[in-house]
Amino acid sequence: MPPRQSAQLAAAAAAGVGLGIIATLSFQRGARRVDDDEDGEDDHGAARARVWRSIGGAVTAAQLYVGDKLGLYASLKFLCATAYAATPEDLAFHANIDERWAREWLAQQAAAGFVKLLPGTGDSRLRFRLKRAYADVLADPNHEEYDISLVRMVPALVQRARTALPEAFRSGRGVAYDDEDISRAIDDAHAKHIRLVLLPVVLGKLGSIVGRLERGGAIADLGCGGGNLVIALARRFPLAKVVGFEVSDTALAVARKRLAVLDSANCLQPSNRRVDGVGLTRRSFTQAAKLPNASVVDARETPMGAAGPFDLVTTYDVLHDAPKPEQLVEEAAAALAPGGVWLLGDMAARDGVRANVEQHPGAATMYAFSTCLCMACALSEPGGRGLGTLGFSERVAREMVLGRGLFTECRVLHEADNTRWFEVTR
Repeated sequence: MPPRQSAQLAAAAAAGVGLGIIATLSFQRGARRVDDDEDGEDDHGAARARVWRSIGGAVTAAQLYVGDKLGLYASLKFLCATAYAATPEDLAFHANIDERWAREWLAQQAAAGFVKLLPGTGDSRLRFRLKRAYADVLADPNHEEYDISLVRMVPALVQRARTALPEAFRSGRGVAYDDEDISRAIDDAHAKHIRLVLLPVVLGKLGSIVGRLERGGAIADLGCGGGNLVIALARRFPLAKVVGFEVSDTALAVARKRLAVLDSANCLQPSNRRVDGVGLTRRSFTQAAKLPNASVVDARETPMGAAGPFDLVTTYDVLHDAPKPEQLVEEAAAALAPGGVWLLGDMAARDGVRANVEQHPGAATMYAFSTCLCMACALSEPGGRGLGTLGFSERVAREMVLGRGLFTECRVLHEADNTRWFEVTR
């Protein structure tokens, strides 16, 4: 692969690329950014309270991580569906954990509002209930409201704050990433958006290229991460060849594992349990046929241009992470067949810091993710562009895509879940 593409994908596509829908689904459903001016210039109580809310959020996220990793929410969902509520002993037995740890974790979850402590006297028989809405959000990957995926990256990001960021802040040089927890978190979050937005809505707005792909053709996913989009497009267009290009060893391993498991789908029994942490369920496997038209390749060995041309190139949350995103624009243009389309998805950023801080409901989370991950990645090479999580606005997209004479049109197709999709044509 050309050195420039290898370097860009290594930095920008390393762990599933970008932040997808990030954690902003909850922000966009009604949360309001609090303005410091409301608290008063000398309100020390408000200042301390804001600090402690942040500390509490961080350590509560750690408990969400543990609950997700150990399947505690899935156990609670089952127990509450069958017996309305669960004791710490019930959870310990069902999840195969120690009862004392189950009780402490349930107490924290009740205090944080994720589970409900049922009325009673003393601690002789504590009973906890996971409400159905919380079960959908926390324990059901197939539900449209499922929204815990990105908590899986929180410990890794905090660790980066301890180890890599102080020096990055001093030197100005960022750090690339290829962490398994980050990769799986982003990839699982992407899977939901692909299922609920990209396939049913965005593809329908592409026009004639859809019919062309239904009759055959070829699709490339540039920076395919764990292969969710490759698999989804291969199912949607069974007569088309779909190839994912990736340079992250972690992401390639996840993608290849997903495809291998799909190849043996018929021998699996229905279940809602996660399988080997790859973000798919046994139930979804049984619904999937083999996908002989899907593959993922190491882009360091097989350049996208050499494998093309492609009727459709997709790039999902890659460019804002790339040190030199303009070079990826060139790669996409070089790989497209005549009349082909580049479907470009990235963060739905406003134009500039002031607009993002004042108007974006998730700006605090977005900028925190950016310093820990996205901007750090985008500055991981000398001369990196450093766009960061909220740096790829519509204006930046059009300047970058159209300014080099490689494409003639860049129009917004759809915007949802903090993701903006562009149709780019030559």
